[in-house]
Amino acid sequence: MDRLGEVGLDHVQISVQDSEPAGADRIAGYDGAFVRKRALAAEVVRLKIPLTINVVVHRANIERIADMVGWALALGASRVEIAHVQYYGWALQKSRRADAERAQVASATRGGRRIAPPSSRQDRHRCGGAGLLRAAAEAVRRRLGPPLA
Repeated sequence: MDRLGEVGLDHVQISVQDSEPAGADRIAGYDGAFVRKRALAAEVVRLKIPLTINVVVHRANIERIADMVGWALALGASRVEIAHVQYYGWALQKSRRADAERAQVASATRGGRRIAPPSSRQDRHRCGGAGLLRAAAEAVRRRLGPPLA
């Protein structure tokens, strides 16, 4: 890192999947992800290289957005980005599978009575729709205060 700073590295961006070590490691797919990212962030700040923390939001961590932003600021990040998970690759396939499962539930019956599927609004909320992201943004604003002028 010292050498990278010397040759002109102008910033570092680290993506954070959760504010809790176990969740961050599970989502990243390897043990120690949380600790390693925290150590890297500390080294970047020590070298006075601008640090951006990218908070990746999804249904497994959406309730901890404010915690992740607070963690990023405590690390010394000069910039925090909040990004939602986008449907690429396997996520899109899982979304299609979930649609098929919802359709199957919609046509199911129990004891001769049709089982009503969850409303689409409830389903979007449970899957992390726009309303849930707005609520999370409000929680972050309440915790951090008004934007700087």
